[in-house]
Amino acid sequence: MRLLLIRHGETVDNVAQNYAGSKDSQLTSHGMLQAKRLGQWVATNFEAPTNIFSSNLQRAFLTAESIRLAQHSDVSANLETVQLPELQEKDFGLLEGAPYRRKSGELLYHTLSDEMETNEHLRQRIQKFIERYLLPLLRSDMRGDHKTVVVVSHGLALRALWRVLSSGMNGTQDITAQVGLDLTQENGDQGKWSNTGVWSMLLELCHQPLDELEHYLNENVAPSSGTPVGSLERLFIHVTAVNSTEHLATLTRTKGGIGSAAYDQTQKTLENFFPRQSPAS
Repeated sequence: MRLLLIRHGETVDNVAQNYAGSKDSQLTSHGMLQAKRLGQWVATNFEAPTNIFSSNLQRAFLTAESIRLAQHSDVSANLETVQLPELQEKDFGLLEGAPYRRKSGELLYHTLSDEMETNEHLRQRIQKFIERYLLPLLRSDMRGDHKTVVVVSHGLALRALWRVLSSGMNGTQDITAQVGLDLTQENGDQGKWSNTGVWSMLLELCHQPLDELEHYLNENVAPSSGTPVGSLERLFIHVTAVNSTEHLATLTRTKGGIGSAAYDQTQKTLENFFPRQSPAS
């Protein structure tokens, strides 16, 4: 299964440097252009998505819709962007809408951290998404139903998703990366996930025989539901892109403050006047 993990386009709170987790922050005009470039790049470089999931916050949903609508009309008409609260960003509590720093320069994150959603609760939300949505698709993929799955979410939520995935099924996983990619820096809490940045990876779920059954019993590891007796599910991950933003290489911000303003669907841009042509059928 090909999995694309993608952060939403730029928002007004990104520009203002305000906390926006559960707050439904709007895309900027520049953010919408980022999303459209992203959609075109995904349509050009990957197999058509079989599934698109997004956070139910509009910045993620509109970004995901740009991916769907950039597909050939025969694909987009039969493809739904599934909006899920499990993929929302971490709730910053009293910090929602507040600036990152006080006028003194002090980071507010550390002063009000007790009022936020905990990292453990965020992890549980993401785990629920994986179990309810990704795992069934991975098991279907094992039967030859090759999938291309797109997940559009938020920086902290996506990092939590990667951490859960990279911990494997029942603690069993193998992770490799394309030559030249460094996963160590991006794994950490300080790893940057750019607006419309893409992590691309190939996932394969396999049944591993319990050659050392006593070891697994000693470790209190139980097979997942649907796993044949005498085997464990082992997840293989091969990462092919980390925070890729090559689709933004030639994109420049509209001057005069328009690019940083909230996206207005009535606004016209150069890209509206020169729409992408649908691929020949």
